[in-house]
Amino acid sequence: MNEAVHHFERAPQLNPNLAGPEYLLGDALVTQGTLTEALPHFQQALNLATTQGNAELVKAFQERLRSFPSGSPPSQTP
Repeated sequence: MNEAVHHFERAPQLNPNLAGPEYLLGDALVTQGTLTEALPHFQQALNLATTQGNAELVKAFQERLRSFPSGSPPSQTP
């Protein structure tokens, strides 16, 4: 998963206008348990999709975020 995070971190540097890589980076970071780092990427992905008028992506991102119990990624347990 570390390699995936590395690639997803690189993608927004290459093209900062793509919502998908930002979202995937957030998702990969959640999987690794680095939730604080994931949230800005989810927000950026949602902002990009909204700005670009991509209603399908906005809906998908919102549904994914709602899948977490509090509407945001779950808290990391000690």
